Amino acid sequence: MTRAEAFQCAQLLSTPSAAIDFDGAREIRNGWYFPWFFPGKPLVRSHGVIVDARTRKVVKLGAAFSLERDLRAFEAGYPLRHASLIVTAVTDERRTIEILQQLRVSKVEPKVVDGVTWQMPIPFSALELQAKLHELPANFGVIQVYFAVELLDSAKQGACFSFELKEVET
Repeated sequence: MTRAEAFQCAQLLSTPSAAIDFDGAREIRNGWYFPWFFPGKPLVRSHGVIVDARTRKVVKLGAAFSLERDLRAFEAGYPLRHASLIVTAVTDERRTIEILQQLRVSKVEPKVVDGVTWQMPIPFSALELQAKLHELPANFGVIQVYFAVELLDSAKQGACFSFELKEVET
């Protein structure tokens, strides 16, 4: 994918107050990074966007972490959006449960309030996590990967469990 083709994809997110900066583009391993250009005054809400060269999807970055961290996470294959977390193998059950609790994986239970049904996320208990881990693969529902990269990295580096992330549209 050329810079111009990637820019064309990224342009879909441009607005009069926040445009994609063609001149600031940077080629990365699996796509292109474009910073924002803010005519008038700078705004801080996102580092910019990445265009995935394989899928042509545009990923809007946040501003909670450094740009280099976000680019490294993308290049490591993290979707940086919402994804289902599927645990495929466990080598250290105790550490796996700790990480899953830190990820705040939860089940969704309906709750009726004033005639309205709400889907309430309820965190799994340690015993529930342990039971799910005994029947692999185990789907732990949707997590926001952007905020979970370091925890997922620690699972990989510690080799306590293997997982897949299946991106979901939100």
